[in-house]
Amino acid sequence: MSPTLDVLTEQVLADQLGVRREAVRKWRQLGTGPAYVRVGGPISGPILYRVEDINAWLAAHVHQPAPVEGAE
Repeated sequence: MSPTLDVLTEQVLADQLGVRREAVRKWRQLGTGPAYVRVGGPISGPILYRVEDINAWLAAHVHQPAPVEGAE
């Protein structure tokens, strides 16, 4: 049995996050998105996102709601 790669394409990542593919591209261009891997060449290779990097990026963007005064 061969190991499974835990990677997502740009489109699958966008679909799973419920955003447009262009948003994922913009995050990458701005350096604000999850880490990525370009396979096969520095310019033309496909871009893949490792699940572990996506999870780390999501964890870094967790926001806790502010407590509401008098709500107890």
